Amino acid sequence: MTVREIDLAELTHLDVHASEAQPVSWRGRQALKLSGLAVVRDLEIGDATIEVDIWAEGSCYPGIAFRSSDVLNYELAYAAPH
Repeated sequence: MTVREIDLAELTHLDVHASEAQPVSWRGRQALKLSGLAVVRDLEIGDATIEVDIWAEGSCYPGIAFRSSDVLNYELAYAAPH
């Protein structure tokens, strides 16, 4: 199994479509504060497991987009924490 971790300290490997995207520290861990969409460049996977920790403030629908053809066409798994 190949594991690829995304370094959130640099946003150079992401196509960011967001009003806010900045690397932050959250509970001592590297995190990405994001208001919008960030797409990992040059990532093609078949069957896979995606692990992510999501924390949200206020009324929002945080999630993970996958199988994207562009920023308007993708599948989305999201949470409704409110």
